[in-house]
Amino acid sequence: MKKKIYLPKSLKELQSLDNDRLKELWMRYFNAPPIMACPRTIRTLWYKVQCENHNLRIKKKNITRLNRYSTDPDKYIEKSYKTKYRLRNGLEIVKTYKGKKYRVLVRSPKGFIYDNRFYKTLSAVARAICNKKVSGYDFFGINNKHYEKNIVKDEKCRK
Repeated sequence: MKKKIYLPKSLKELQSLDNDRLKELWMRYFNAPPIMACPRTIRTLWYKVQCENHNLRIKKKNITRLNRYSTDPDKYIEKSYKTKYRLRNGLEIVKTYKGKKYRVLVRSPKGFIYDNRFYKTLSAVARAICNKKVSGYDFFGINNKHYEKNIVKDEKCRK
């Protein structure tokens, strides 16, 4: 059982602690000497402190995944922003809805232009068109297998 000690209540409070206190907290959670040169260590320590402050436990499988992610965070952040859909910059998506054609331009995987306005998601575009919450990929028919086959054919034709 861990001995009772004062735990910081905010990230700023944790960052303001002296090195000896930070090392003491680090040893409490990791039983290894800390590497205090990296800002990631402060975030990791803050996460552990929050878990203890709120009596939360992390499942072993999630700890393993977090450890894997911590080895190369940029690689996994890049993966998290990718979608399974192959929407290239400059691609125009056309949808006929209630007899009217709507054109959406793909600016990036996380950016779309419709009616000269920028939208972060395709779902936001779909909501602007039909005035209700709907999956953008479903609304534009990108989720179905027929669409995927056409994209693959297009890419083969371009080569």
